[in-house]
Amino acid sequence: MNFDMNKRTPISMLDFTIANKSFDEIVFNYRLEEALQEAQRCLNCKHKPCSQGCPIQQPIPSFIEKLKNQEFEEAAQLVFANSPFPQVCSRVCPHGKQCEKNCVRGIRGEAIAIGQLERFISDYYPLRKQVENTQNKNKKIAIVGSGPASLACAKKLSVLNYDVTIFEAKEKIGGVLRYGIPSYRLPKQIVDDIEDELIHLGVHIYCEKQLGKDFTIEQLKSQGFDAIFLGCGCSQSKQMGIVNEEGNHIYSALDFLKQIQSNNTQLQQNDYKNIVVIGGGNVAMDASRTAKRVFNANISILYRKTKEELPARKEEVHEAEQESIAFQYLKSPKEFHLDKKGNLEAIQCITYKKENDQFVACGEELVTADCVIVAIGSEIDNTTLHSLKDFKLNQRKLIEVNEQQETSEKGIFAGGDLVTGPLTVVAAISSGMKAAKGIHEYLQEIIDNQ
Repeated sequence: MNFDMNKRTPISMLDFTIANKSFDEIVFNYRLEEALQEAQRCLNCKHKPCSQGCPIQQPIPSFIEKLKNQEFEEAAQLVFANSPFPQVCSRVCPHGKQCEKNCVRGIRGEAIAIGQLERFISDYYPLRKQVENTQNKNKKIAIVGSGPASLACAKKLSVLNYDVTIFEAKEKIGGVLRYGIPSYRLPKQIVDDIEDELIHLGVHIYCEKQLGKDFTIEQLKSQGFDAIFLGCGCSQSKQMGIVNEEGNHIYSALDFLKQIQSNNTQLQQNDYKNIVVIGGGNVAMDASRTAKRVFNANISILYRKTKEELPARKEEVHEAEQESIAFQYLKSPKEFHLDKKGNLEAIQCITYKKENDQFVACGEELVTADCVIVAIGSEIDNTTLHSLKDFKLNQRKLIEVNEQQETSEKGIFAGGDLVTGPLTVVAAISSGMKAAKGIHEYLQEIIDNQ
């Protein structure tokens, strides 16, 4: 062995001076020899702590062992058997906070590059799941929304040969996968491939159909759907509630990302010079890095706390820094200053200092900006929320579900952000898979009693 077992095999990336001008995928896949070298580092631990750290409990040591032995098809079978979309999870999951955080190899060295190995397998050895039985085609299921929770639910149920129909409010399916995560992190071809796979499995897809506007839950019931899954997500950005928030050139991050990824040329023609992104999570990183690629402007991120408290993935923060994104710490907006035409000119900010782990306001500062992108979280939009008034909601106005993801209305299930609020893609996928299991058990009981 002529390499250090405590150091992970380097991952090649697009040069940052090129990356910040392109939407090409920034992280390259392992070559075969690199993947095999990294797989050799896995200790194949008996208790599999990495799998325990994965929200969907991928059999990580098992598929790495198959890869190590160059049993590629067997490795792929393990990867795809447990995860509906490993080609997505391997790219966007916060591995450092989940599976890789629990890696035993990481105690005295660097954790195994689990996400990169999963990507290698899912990219080069993709498998189509075959329909498992032909017993259930007479049972119809409606899936409302098409984000990761809905897609996972739809795929699992279609594999079980149920008659599945997706209703999506936007012009294309994918939700955050298509409109929220930039292509340099998740190429849109992957989302297109998922759509093709679902169609191959017999899923019906209807876009530009919004719950509460184009149809109601009662109408779905009247159309003969035996079960319904709600996965509409939190598609509306939270408001800051500060003066002049409705001024020109102040965007929500969700709307900004959607417009850019929908190729809105009108937005892209703006001649911005100083763009400020407000927030410190992954969406703020995506918005700032996307703005860098679109506009010839100075881009900065405004965050109330210090770098140590940034909730975004460390890799995302590092890559943003490398792409010349500036960070303005210990500042939060108090008021937007507009000119006579209502266009943004500057942000009046409160400044803070850290004392005994507390953040104390210590002054104010004017930050120049002709464009602001607000990335402080998301919530259920009012149209969808009104449609959910008959369901039991919690204090956060999110749907309450039982262990099977069933709502207070029998036969109607929910998952993803609609239930938990905004979390990770893999958390949404996990809830969608759990709901599919609950729906299957619910319908099987009906079938058994017929």
